[in-house]
Amino acid sequence: MNYRSVSTMILVAFLTSSCDFGISFPDSSNPSTITSTSVESSQTIYFYPQVFPYDGLRIDPSYLETSTFYVNQSGTKWGNGGTFTVQYNPANGIGYCVDGDTTVFGFPSEVASLIESNPKRVRYLNMDTPETSGNPEKWGLLAKQYTCARLLSAETILIQTDPGDKLLDPYGRLLGWVWIQDAGQSDYELLNYWLVRQGLAEVKYLFGAGETSATQYQEKTYTEWMYLAQDRAMQDEYGMHSSLLDPYTN
Repeated sequence: MNYRSVSTMILVAFLTSSCDFGISFPDSSNPSTITSTSVESSQTIYFYPQVFPYDGLRIDPSYLETSTFYVNQSGTKWGNGGTFTVQYNPANGIGYCVDGDTTVFGFPSEVASLIESNPKRVRYLNMDTPETSGNPEKWGLLAKQYTCARLLSAETILIQTDPGDKLLDPYGRLLGWVWIQDAGQSDYELLNYWLVRQGLAEVKYLFGAGETSATQYQEKTYTEWMYLAQDRAMQDEYGMHSSLLDPYTN
């Protein structure tokens, strides 16, 4: 297997300056110097998030910035496929990562008023990352750092609700598909998909989400795309599907 190293500035800076993996990188300010040789020359081989073209689903443009993101049915609020923009700027006190699959954002006031959890946060749909509280589980901290890094690098972040699931989970958290658009990019990428694709999350907690006309792309449902991400991660032996070590817990 070709173990490609992280080669974007945001991931390299975050992963090498925020934590000590016991690996000596030649020059973290110059991603081109960080090669597979420099990682494999250490005594222990770790897995790092990989950089490759996005191979996942896209959002239907008709659901971008739609005004209706939920409906009220018999007193219960359900997602409606609509989207809204959220803010993420921890340096200025706006948002932070709770886990790889849960994030506190800065929400529009009409959205914030509906979220019951404290702090107000989003639980990513159809996936689960290992826990980071208490004694962190294997791959949990790396998943969390990957989520943080991708959100920091995003120019725009959209949350899409799902008609197949309730607006909130039993803990009062907003359930959502988290779409990110990096600077200079015209399309959005699904962060839920990326986490599974990197082998840092598993497909889990479906509850009917990802199975409606609002959540389809190229004749596949969002759920089918999530399983495809998992199959690809297993085939590529990424993250929890690899024989490499988690740099946080090993």
